[in-house]
This record gives sequence, C-alpha cells and structure tokens, in this order.
Amino acid sequence: MSDRITINAGGRRFETSTTTLVGCGAGYFEALLGETGQKLRGRKRARAPEVTGAVDDDDAPGAPREMFIDRDPDVFADVLRYMRANRLPAAAAADTHWLEDLKTEAEFFCYDRLVAACDEAIEALTPRCLTLHVNFCWKKSTEGVEETRSQNIVEIEVPKGQILFVQSAVPIKGTPGESYMLGACYDTENIMHSVDSGAVSVVRGIFGPSSLSHDQPGAGFKMAGGAAEKVHLCAVGADFWVVAWVGYPSKIPGLGAGTT
Repeated sequence: MSDRITINAGGRRFETSTTTLVGCGAGYFEALLGETGQKLRGRKRARAPEVTGAVDDDDAPGAPREMFIDRDPDVFADVLRYMRANRLPAAAAADTHWLEDLKTEAEFFCYDRLVAACDEAIEALTPRCLTLHVNFCWKKSTEGVEETRSQNIVEIEVPKGQILFVQSAVPIKGTPGESYMLGACYDTENIMHSVDSGAVSVVRGIFGPSSLSHDQPGAGFKMAGGAAEKVHLCAVGADFWVVAWVGYPSKIPGLGAGTT
C-alpha cells in the first residue's frame, strides 16, 4: 500500500504521507491511520477508493487514499507545514490572531506539540507590563555620608527583537537639594564606580524643597536587551517607582505598529 495520502480540507486537497501524519504526534491522525485505524476497513479507516472503483477496493494495494476533513484549508496548511518542519511558519509566529486560530485547529487534531508551540509564540508576542520599586544603589545622606547597595540593581530580561519601554519613572525618598538619576545599562561591573559613565539616563533631576525638577523625564525611554538580552536599572540619589513594558515595539501600548 502506498504511503501517499490526500487530505481534502474544506475542499482544498493536500498531498502528504501517512508517515508525516502519524509520526507528528497528532492524536486525530494516529487514531485513523495508525495501529488503531489499520484494524478498520474501507471508509471507516478514512480511505477512499478511486472515483470509478468500489468501496471495498479501498484496501487494494496501490489504491489512492483520500481523507475529507471539514476544516479551514488556510489554517490546515499551516498545521501541515508544522508537521513537516517541526516549526511554526514565520508569518504565523508573528500574528497573535492567526496563532489563536492555529491553536484551535491543533486542539481539534489533538496535536499537543503544536498547541504548546502556539502558546509559547503567543506569550512571546504579548508584552509584559512591569511595576517595579527600584531601591537606590548609591545615595548621599543629609549628613553627606555616601551609601552604596549593589544588591538593589534590578535585572530585566529583554529577549532579542524586543525592547524595554519605560512608561513612567517617579523618584521618591530623595534628599532635598541633591540630584537623582535612574540609569539603565547592560554591564553592571563598573556601574557602582561611575553611574554617569556606566549607564544611560532614564530620568534625572534635583530634589527641591517641595517639588521635583526633571531635566530628562523617564516616560518614553526605550532600550533593547543587547547581546545578553538583559537591561539593568540602577537608582542614584533616590528610590523610584517604575512602570515599564517589555515586548515587541509594535505590540506595546502607546508605541504602535510604526515604531521601530
């Protein structure tokens, strides 16, 4: 019996092999074409005869086999692509709505591996909103005493292709008349020795008697993750409340599809 089989998905025909369908791990096809399906005859086994042949000829050696499934052919095409390559098509992996449709299809076919791949891709496309309390790593007290706390540096994972987007950064608990800064950097080795030279400023200013003076507001700051796919935040002169997003620029609220 030939290994070739035709899948008629919603009126569109796809040629593949039973080895591909059964070996991919989709329970739907295993039940019909695997060991369970081989115990059944004729159309019960989801094989169709030639157009001019009889139903009983379905099991004849070399007889063409066709399976009809009432599913969306466009989505099924990507299911089959995943079976063949064991990876999501690039266009599908970049579209959350299409991934949801593909996941629904995978669930119909009891294709757990594809369901998991869709979930992972959807999670990667969904931006993360972070609310952080960044405690100071360097500060001068009212008595002029310097205090350092390297353990307060905050590490944020920023995968390749994604960015850290700071929506707001508000300094708190500062010393009147002293400057403050929230810095961002890739390498923390030299940050404690020289924050100004070792980090990019997210927000900086001076604490006034009853107000704050910003010369570089934090809202709108963007930074990629670099080679290590990480960004470190360090606070100087004050603690900070930070609201930020990590994700693909086109998916982050407030940036839009046109942002790069």
